[in-house]
Amino acid sequence: MGKIYAIVRVTFLGGVRDRTLFGIFILGLLLLLTIPVFSYFSMRQTTEVAAGYALSVISLIGLLLTVFMGGNLISRDIDRKGIHTVVTLPISRSQYMVGKFIGLALLLLVSLVILYLLAAIAVFVISLQYPPAKPLPWKIYLMVGIFEYVMLLVISAVAVLLNSFATSTFLPMALTLVVYGIGQSTALVKDYLAKGTNAEEISPVIAVVAKASYYIFPNLSAFDIKNAFVYALPVHLPYLMMVLLYGMFYMGVVMFMATFFFSRRDLT
Repeated sequence: MGKIYAIVRVTFLGGVRDRTLFGIFILGLLLLLTIPVFSYFSMRQTTEVAAGYALSVISLIGLLLTVFMGGNLISRDIDRKGIHTVVTLPISRSQYMVGKFIGLALLLLVSLVILYLLAAIAVFVISLQYPPAKPLPWKIYLMVGIFEYVMLLVISAVAVLLNSFATSTFLPMALTLVVYGIGQSTALVKDYLAKGTNAEEISPVIAVVAKASYYIFPNLSAFDIKNAFVYALPVHLPYLMMVLLYGMFYMGVVMFMATFFFSRRDLT
C-alpha cells in the first residue's frame, strides 16, 4: 500500500500544480458565479433554472477535468521519460496503474466537492428569493453529486485503459470524449429500437451494432438524476443501488483490462 500511496500522492500533487487543470477549474468557478444571471432570465421557474444550470456546469467541468487529466495520466510520464524511472523501482505496473487511477479519483473528488458546495450556496440563496413550487430535496442533491462522481470514475477508468496502450497524448483524450458521447446515447438508441418505430428503415447491421454498443460501452445516462433534484421528483432506491453496482463493476472490469494491457506494453 505504501508504494501505491506514493504514486497517488505524486499524481494528486501533479494535478494540483497543472496550469491547464487549474484553468479549467477557474472556468468552472466563473460559470457558477453566473448562476444568478442565467436564472433571472426565467420569470416563473427561477430556482429550477438555477439548479439545472448549476448542475449542467458542474457536469461540463467534471468532464473536462476527467478528459484532460485522464488523457495525460500516463502518456505524459512516457513523453517525459519519467515512466522509465518508475519501472526501475520496486513497484509493479499494476500498482502504478492503480495509484494513478486513485490519484485521479482524488483530484476529481476534491474538485467536485468544491464545485457542488459553491453551487449549493448559489441555488439556496436564489431559492430564498424565489421559492420553488416544491421545496428542493437537498438529500437528492447529495445523491446527484455521488452519481456524477461515479460516472466520472467510469470515464476515468476508460481513459486509463486507453492510456495503457495509446502512443500519443491526443488519442486517449479524443477517444474518451467519443466513449462519453456514445455512453450518453446508447440507452436512447436501444429504447428506440425496442419500440420498433420505423424498424423497416433501419439496417439490420446498424441494429446489431447499436445493441452491441449498449452492452460494450458504459450506459452513462443511467447516472444522470439531475431532474430528480431540480423538479423534486421521487427516486427509487433499488434502481439507484443497481446503477451504483453497475458503475463499480464496469469500472473494475475496465481497470483490470488496463492493468493487463499495460503490464504487457513495451516501454523501451
